[in-house]
Parts: sequence; structure tokens; C-alpha cells
Amino acid sequence: MTHAPDLDIPSPLPPMPELPKAPAVQRLITTLTGRGIHLHTARAIGYAVCDPSAVRRQLEEPAEIRVNGGALLAVHAQVWVPGVLMWPENPRLLPGLTYAVESRAKRRHPLPPTHPGSDPASPELVMDMVPTAELVGYLDNQMSYLRNTNDLSTSVGNHGILSELLLVPLVFNSGYADPDDVDLLKDLEIAHDDGSRTVLTSVDGNSRLAGAYRHLRLDPSDVLTKLVNSPRTLRQRIGTYLAFADNPEMTLEEAAALRSLTAPAAIVVGFRADTPHINLVEAVQSRLGAIHVSPASPWSTSSQLDMLLNATLDARQSDFESWSNVNEGAFTAGQYRDWLAGNLDADQATEAGLDPHPDVRAASLRWWLRDHDLQVAKAIRRLDVVRSMDASVRTNIAAEGALRSFRSELRTDSEADNVRRVLVALWQIDDLKGDWEVDDDEGLGSLKKLMTDATGEVALLGRPGDRGRLLMVVAFYWMARARLVPLQTRGGMKDRRKVGDVVTLMCRTEHGMRQLARIVHDSRAERTPVRVNPKGQPILGPDGRELLFTDEWMRDTWSSGYSKSPVVPLSAEKDLENREAVLVGAIEKVVHELASLREPQAGDGTPLVDTSGIQVANADRALAQLKEIAETVTEYRFLARRANPAADAE
Repeated sequence: MTHAPDLDIPSPLPPMPELPKAPAVQRLITTLTGRGIHLHTARAIGYAVCDPSAVRRQLEEPAEIRVNGGALLAVHAQVWVPGVLMWPENPRLLPGLTYAVESRAKRRHPLPPTHPGSDPASPELVMDMVPTAELVGYLDNQMSYLRNTNDLSTSVGNHGILSELLLVPLVFNSGYADPDDVDLLKDLEIAHDDGSRTVLTSVDGNSRLAGAYRHLRLDPSDVLTKLVNSPRTLRQRIGTYLAFADNPEMTLEEAAALRSLTAPAAIVVGFRADTPHINLVEAVQSRLGAIHVSPASPWSTSSQLDMLLNATLDARQSDFESWSNVNEGAFTAGQYRDWLAGNLDADQATEAGLDPHPDVRAASLRWWLRDHDLQVAKAIRRLDVVRSMDASVRTNIAAEGALRSFRSELRTDSEADNVRRVLVALWQIDDLKGDWEVDDDEGLGSLKKLMTDATGEVALLGRPGDRGRLLMVVAFYWMARARLVPLQTRGGMKDRRKVGDVVTLMCRTEHGMRQLARIVHDSRAERTPVRVNPKGQPILGPDGRELLFTDEWMRDTWSSGYSKSPVVPLSAEKDLENREAVLVGAIEKVVHELASLREPQAGDGTPLVDTSGIQVANADRALAQLKEIAETVTEYRFLARRANPAADAE
């Protein structure tokens, strides 16, 4: 089995907007100033938006964003990220600041608070008298903090900024500059109407903006001192990025920069107070509070994973159609998807030609999600641009699907989370990393034969083979469902080993495989699983009653030499040696099955196969597989002889 790497697959590049013409920008600036917005603020908005004409049309009736006591009036537009500055007062940084009362001069102090502008017709937040070096240092510190604690650069580089930024004009009064800034201000191309400087700032969305800055190789100082007040420099920088799209040999870094170049935004262009004494600062705080301080309750983990499971099953529709064809139409792709999703009861599953047992459905879910799949990764990204589709996420999705067969038994989200975590921990132990298969229509077949095969593998290899892994997958389902083992040990317990280490040790013994089979047997019969002895017989108590399986008994039974030490994985050489033995054993099984074809006899006692043969299609398939096996084994034999010439002499 080939395991593909878990990657975040970048989205296709979106159509890139063109730089707007100067007349279109000027018409927007004129329209904004006609609404009473100050010239320096109108220019900041005009040069930051990608489509000035679309914004100008929206100004006829801006959208409302309700806040406590009023409404922010906003236009929705794509903006050029280099024309937007991170919000200097980002509350995420507040716990890391030092206040004057603490008397620690070397730590960074809070910036002076913003206040609403004096003109209610021009919606602006104002910051007074901050030296450039201090402000740039503050913003650089914010960049570092966000990259360390909420780094979205990978997601933004692969998919762009998907959620709207909330942008508010921020005015730095003339007192903003210290004496060292005088020459810089003289070089600015825009003559400010009142000596102020305005920039659009993201009061919400700084983590996304920081991720975009990284791919655009921007620093806050670039935006603050070079771009937002120099339209020519800003447009030249944007044009440099747009030129990447014309490069037939575009690099991954250039593609990430293009995805990061624009962002959807709600730009505040007005404010309406419905109650007295509320101002723009309070309105913005109200909006941030609704988003971050007291937001809507997030979906439960189960709800999130349920959505991801549905998306996963939809993404594999073509695989299910192929699987239906392989099974010669025994069931349709739609029936198979419904079965995996838990939408068929036992009778409906049987009628559709699928196994009715919930443990087999759980094993099939785990099988389909065992490896990385490109289509599934893309489907997940449509719902969650942050979560990486790694092995843990796939196992959690499969486990959530398994829980659908007994969801009503779980009274709370916390209880569901605990059961799922146990199943995920068991399904992720190292001994399950290998090939195994489950038959969707015949299920486990004979449980007794499965147990015999599994114990035989352990006797030969000292660890589970493919049949043992199948038994483990279904037994672990029942162990989690019946809460037979806890995820965490409790204080006061002598044995503090992880449940995965204990179960791994159990599954490397014939006794353990017999116990797993008994767990499946009893659980399917809706009985509490009982303990078995090394021969697989129920263990009786002093009163003659069968003793129930418990976590404590499991730990006591499989404890020798493992009280504190974790299970040590096999070396690659030993693992290969064991797998070679499994291969030889599997071929011996094929020889046995071939001989068993002579068992069905005609009326005269002649083996039926001697006269009728076997179906041509089956014979052709078997011959093709045997030929492939022979060629592969011959190649491996050649490699072994080349690596060890002395083997010929032996």
C-alpha cells in the first residue's frame, strides 16, 4: 500500500483584478468627499479598493452592520492588501503589555487609545502623537505574536483570505511624526488637507492580514511609511505582484503572493447612532465584542466532524461507483454511500447486499479514510481552510461516522467526545499501520475463522497480520462503544500506561486475539463482554458465573515487563522479515484454497472442477494476479541475490 503525504492542496489561482484607472479612483474620491468624508480618508479608501466603480454604486445605499446602540454603514469590496494596515490596538496583544503601574520601563506599554473624529460626517478613528519608531515597533511585535500564536500564513498562501476584514479609517494627527519624520513627510506625494494621515486598518482580521503580509514580503513599516500615503508607490508595488500572473514558469511563492494580494472587506463609510452618547469607538468595540468576546457558541466537535464526514463521502462518489462495478453491481454507489453514512438500517443494508453489522460499517469507514486522498482533501478545504487533512483528522472523521450507529446512547457532547477519543486512540496504534481489508457484503465471514487466522499470524510473527488488524478494528469499535477502556488512567492507579500500549501488548498474544473475538461475539449478541482464558474459554468466578471484561483485568493480564515502558516498535529489518513470512503463509493458503476446489463432487464422486473447470473471468483474474505476483517476487529475489551474493552458495 502506498501512503501519500498529507498536504494542504493549494486552490487554483482566482482571476486577478486589474489596477483601476486613475479617473475611476478620482470619481470615487469625489463621491466620498461629497458624503462629507475628509479628503485624506477618501483617498485612503479610493486607492485601497480594487473596483472603485462598484464601491461608488454601493455608496448610494450602504449596507448596515448592526451594533449595540446603532449601526455601522459599510460597503463590501475587494481591497489591495498592501493598502491596508494591521490594527495597532489589536486586543490579542493586551496580556503581553506592561502598564505604567508596574514600573517596568523596558517592557512595551499600550498605545494611546483611539478616539472618534470630531466630524460625525467622516467616520474615522483618531490616534494622537505616536512617534513613528514606537508605532512601527508595536506593529512588528504584533506580527511576531500572530505568527507564533495564530499563524494563518499557510492557509492564506494556499487559498487566499476568504473571510471579510472589517476596515475602519484610522487617522494619525499631525502630532504623529517625531522630528526625524519631517523629511519623510516632505517626500509624501499626497498633500494632506489638514496635516493628517489616514490608512484603512483592519479592526478585525489581523491574523489573516499578517499571513498575507508574509507572502507579499511586507512589513507594517512598508505599509505605514511608504505605501498608503503614496498612490504611485502603492500602485507600482501592486503592479509588481500582478506581473507574476504573466510568468509561464510561476513559482509557488509567486502564486502564494497573488492569492494574498487581495482580500474581501467591509469598509466602514458611516455610522448611525440609535441611542444618545454612543460614538464610533464604542460601535467598533461592540462589533468586536460580538465576534470575539461573546461570540455565538461554536459548533460541537461532533457537528464539525459530521459535516466533514458528509463532505468526505460526497468527494468519494466516483470511488464508490468503481467499487460498485468491482462488486458486479451487487449494490449501487448511492446505496453504498448511504450505508457508510449510517442512513440504512440493518434490514435495508441486507436488502442492498451490504453487511448489517455496525462494526463492519465502522471498519469500512476506517478503511476508506486510512490514506490521504486528493479529492477528500479538497472537499475538506472547502469547509475548513485551517485544518490539515492528516491521519488524525481522517481517523476522527471515521470515528464520528462510527458513532452514528449509537449516537442516541450518548447523552452529552462531552460523552460523545470521550467515546470518540478512545476509538481514535485505539485505531491509531502502530500495529494497525499495515494492510488489511474488510468485506462490505459478507462482513467478517466466520468470526471463528477470523480468530483462528489472527492467532496464527501472532504465533508466526509475534504481532498482528492483516487478519488480526481486521479483528482489532472491529473489536476496538465495541470496546469504545461499551466504554470498556478509558482514555486516561485515574489517580491512585498503579498502572499508568497509555491504553494504546496496553492494547498493543494484548494484541501481540494469541490470548489477546481470542479476547478480541469474544468481545465482538458478545457485543453483537448485545451482551456485556466476558473475560476468556488463553484457550478462549470464559473465566468463571467463585460462584460459577462468567466474569466480565474490565480495563483493570486487562491491565493485570497483560502487564509483565510493561508497567512503565512503552511498546517498542519493530525495526524495519525485523518488520520486513515478518511480512515475508506472512507472504509465504498467504501463498500457502492460496495453494490450500486451490486444492479445496476439488471438494465439490458430482453424483459419481468425481470432483466437479475436473469436468466443468472454473469461470473463465475468475480464471483470467487469478492468472493475471499470479503473474504479477511471480514477476514481483522474481524482482525481489534478484535484488536479494545482488545484495547478498553469498546467498547463492547457501
